[in-house]
Amino acid sequence: MRIIRSLKPEQDLESVVTLWCNASIISHSFMPAKFWRDACPLMREVYLPLADTTVMTDNGQIIGFVSTIEHQIAALFVDPDHQGQGVGSALLAHALAGQDIATLDVYAANASAQRFYERHGFRVAGEGIDDVTGAREYFMEYRADV
Repeated sequence: MRIIRSLKPEQDLESVVTLWCNASIISHSFMPAKFWRDACPLMREVYLPLADTTVMTDNGQIIGFVSTIEHQIAALFVDPDHQGQGVGSALLAHALAGQDIATLDVYAANASAQRFYERHGFRVAGEGIDDVTGAREYFMEYRADV
């Protein structure tokens, strides 16, 4: 049974960081895998504690998560074995519930993520270079009234 619930740091943190790392290596193959592995401590100790994170579990196993900071979708990742099953769509819908506007950044090289967000009402509103990776990225925006 699939359940959407808030992150329980003491119970969920390592599973979420592992899922993030594994999914990042696959979805961001334009970056070396070592980059993502080396970033795990930052995800664990800095980024996740700053965000409001919601997880989806399937029979108790975390299969996806979404992290938000105010109106920004800071992270949305689905376990590679569960992609294409509506997990990301359900988590995004949960994050957008009650929001009039939301923003996010997506790497330009991650065309499948960009298409996913466009299917859910996001539009490219600008572009730039990610400070951390040096990769080109799009700034995307969602407006409930559009």
